Amino acid sequence: MSADTHSGAIAGGVASEATLIATLYGHSGADEPIARLCERLQPSLPKPPEAFLECFDPPGRAAHDTSAIQLALNAPGEVAKAWQEARQMLEGILLPNDAAVEGIWGYTLVYQAELNEGVDPDSALKELLPAIRRLHSPDDLYPLDSLAQVEVSGGRLWLLAIPVEGEGLEAATLYAALSPPKEAQALLDVFYGPTAMLLEPDLIAHKGYHQMRQYRGDHLEEKYDESADSLRNTTSELLGGLSRDPAQTDKLTELARKYQLLFPVVAKLSELYTALAKQQLNYESSSKTRTRGGEIVEYHHEQLEMATLGLNLGIEELRHALEAADKAVSMAQVKVEEAQEGRQLRIEAVLAAAGVALALPHLLEPETISALLGLLLDIEVPHMENGLLTESGHLMVLVTQVAIIGPMAYLTYRLVTRGSLHKLRGFYKWVSR
Repeated sequence: MSADTHSGAIAGGVASEATLIATLYGHSGADEPIARLCERLQPSLPKPPEAFLECFDPPGRAAHDTSAIQLALNAPGEVAKAWQEARQMLEGILLPNDAAVEGIWGYTLVYQAELNEGVDPDSALKELLPAIRRLHSPDDLYPLDSLAQVEVSGGRLWLLAIPVEGEGLEAATLYAALSPPKEAQALLDVFYGPTAMLLEPDLIAHKGYHQMRQYRGDHLEEKYDESADSLRNTTSELLGGLSRDPAQTDKLTELARKYQLLFPVVAKLSELYTALAKQQLNYESSSKTRTRGGEIVEYHHEQLEMATLGLNLGIEELRHALEAADKAVSMAQVKVEEAQEGRQLRIEAVLAAAGVALALPHLLEPETISALLGLLLDIEVPHMENGLLTESGHLMVLVTQVAIIGPMAYLTYRLVTRGSLHKLRGFYKWVSR
């Protein structure tokens, strides 16, 4: 494609020789969306010199998994109208909500034209800017200022929009490229063809923007922030209530649920961070060999760098929230287990005391009590002549048994609740025989 292949150069206005260059990027492979789009475009476009189409795998390490479609549409007539007609032709082929279109990483439109003699580039852009927009968009860019601009061989290049939200045809990078008369080819070489100066940086930027949108789209950042705040609040409530109610099973369950919901999020964001950091490094490596990209190359680099840093900070924030929640869950579980152990211990203590109370009367027979009273207190228990206890003797024995059994049962309860159950188990077995 060369400048003399354009048709319809006109006198008057700010520019002529209009061209619309579109480059689409996607995952390489015969069954991938980008391959299906290439097949669809080939029979649908006019023949050269009205349209030029190339489908290729870009060179370079950063493009090892990438295929690209690049086409240039030349239209006669006044530049703004020519750009509009070229864009409408492309819109008739690439339709919104098409599965193949939605599967691309993004695309770049370069609105290129040749300035008429004596026309100031900035004035020309201001006049032409209302005609520049992405595919199937009712919104133009006017009166938006450019994001970045640079003087390149053959003219001036403006970066007008980047794909920070949306997918498919919404994921557009927009450029305006205006060259002095008869120098359009030098500017076209900046973008058009597999070896174009800005093709690899543009591709890497698109891959990075695509990964950015994975966590910025659909208000996911806000949802992550809300989820993290909710997790922190529940963590604080759980920790604050441990001293009052160790067995906060409802709060513990709620916190565990929120923890489980957020943990996969951190894993996914970490994966995105790794991919985005890789694209940032690829971009830095690529831009070092492309000094003519200037401010535009640096602008994309800053966007990738800020996105990588922001994503990393968000991941760290979520990790801190998860770590605090994890510790809170562990502390709460310990408290719950302690409370359960305490209840179990008290039950065992009551059972042990009851066992002692039931077992001792079998040991403390009347004869034993009589002997003990006589031996220890020198008290004679009255008997009848036939060897049976009198009523007063029964009463004395009963009082003595109660005096012995009660303290022994209480002592057993206290020892068990103090964690000395193992010391009493042997005794309990002995007295129960």
